[in-house]
Amino acid sequence: MAKYQETNVQVPGCAATALGNLMAAHNLSRDEMLRRLLSRHVERQQALPEDDRLTHISTVLRYPPPPRHRGEESIALRLRLRLPPGLAEAARGLSLLLPGQSPRRGHRDYQARSLADAVVTAIVVEHPFDDEVLSGLLPLLRHRSVHGLWRLVVAATTTRAEASVIKRGDQRSLDVAHFLEEDVAWHDRFRYEMVDYLARKLLGLPNVDEREQLRHEQMLYDQKPRGWGGIKQSLERRDPEWFAGAPVPSRDFAGRGGAAVWRAERRVELREIGLWLLRGPTRTHKVEPPGWTLRIPTSWKRVAVPIGEPLPRPLATLIQEDRALQMQVGSQQLIWPVLSISDPVPSLHTVIKAAGPCPAVEIAEALLLNLDRDYIGPVLVPAHRAHNLGLIDLAVRDQLVANARDATSRNMRDVIDANPHLEPAQRSALIAAMTSPALFARLVQPLGARGPFVQRPLWLWKVRSLATELANDASVARIRWLTPAVMRLRQRALEQSMEDAGRLAFERTRPRWID
Repeated sequence: MAKYQETNVQVPGCAATALGNLMAAHNLSRDEMLRRLLSRHVERQQALPEDDRLTHISTVLRYPPPPRHRGEESIALRLRLRLPPGLAEAARGLSLLLPGQSPRRGHRDYQARSLADAVVTAIVVEHPFDDEVLSGLLPLLRHRSVHGLWRLVVAATTTRAEASVIKRGDQRSLDVAHFLEEDVAWHDRFRYEMVDYLARKLLGLPNVDEREQLRHEQMLYDQKPRGWGGIKQSLERRDPEWFAGAPVPSRDFAGRGGAAVWRAERRVELREIGLWLLRGPTRTHKVEPPGWTLRIPTSWKRVAVPIGEPLPRPLATLIQEDRALQMQVGSQQLIWPVLSISDPVPSLHTVIKAAGPCPAVEIAEALLLNLDRDYIGPVLVPAHRAHNLGLIDLAVRDQLVANARDATSRNMRDVIDANPHLEPAQRSALIAAMTSPALFARLVQPLGARGPFVQRPLWLWKVRSLATELANDASVARIRWLTPAVMRLRQRALEQSMEDAGRLAFERTRPRWID
């Protein structure tokens, strides 16, 4: 293993200047100085309760902001890091993560700056810095205080789709509202502009004095009904005193709000799937969103053990060998599915392995999906794979290949015929390229034609569900191929459902602040 792992972060210029001053004071290289700073930072953060860990104000403000569009130059400075194995991950795991943010990859609006947060926080603890943007603000905030500030921002920027859920008042809506606030919030540059506005109003000089800064930080940390709760209600009501000078949105965020509501509803539904499996004996369950139905084979059973009690040895063995799924549902450990306490469902371990790193409840959902429903999509198997799996004979495979070849030729011929004014040399070159789809696609690009021109030889597998195949003793090879295919179909259907929810919210509503 390499002695050091290399990565990089983007930080404010003033942080880089402070780092340079530390390097000069300690007579150390940049790499060694950063290693020492991050090591000490990790030690400090690990010694603190999660709520009391520290983050730098630049992370809270998302400063410097990312470029608005491709080609725009970033004002952040890039620092190279060469760190011992494990240090970067340890630092990331102790950094600020707001509801809805992705700890690593994702849409740029949703990416947490975990490692950059660790670096700037480590620097500022040992060498304070600021610039014209950060001046007057508390440099360090506790994580719980930042969450208190973020909840105020959410209250100030709630869309109608989110507000309609909060107003319903029934238990499911309260659960959805909880996930909206604590887990799946939408992110956008505008929300960080509101973070900046409220941070300066509550924590910035000269709007408040130094004593008020500390008092307000404590208020954000405590999040009590009086004080913080009153501000939250004022922001929800759009009281003018809190919005004088506030940033104005440049576009409609109803779609993002609708998609966030969908994500919160999915969190509730995944919990409901676990409860349904725990309760039994109902064999079907409607999942909304996205609207599909799950069905359990009659021979499948579940075992529940109170949390804290050891699992019976046969069940512990099944879990250890990936022959059953284990879920925490309320106060119970749910072991599912089994035929008996010591008898696993045949080939289930193949599904668990092939599904990859996925929560148990999501594997359960994929197992029980009815795949013959239109919105999930057909299971299409490449002809050669279908033959190898024993789903079709050689004659059917060869016919599928021939049909696909003919369809590909027709697609290419249609493109040529749709351009009657081609020069003879161009036409001849295209005809000659019909045996090479990649070359053909390059040659027709100036004509405005777009592929794909290739028709793949596919066979429609009329499978009802993964669970049905397991119950029918399908071969391990079939299960190993079908499992990731079902996971992809499920994910694609979920993404489409979320997009539809966002689009519908956009069509139906406008953000509340445009009223």
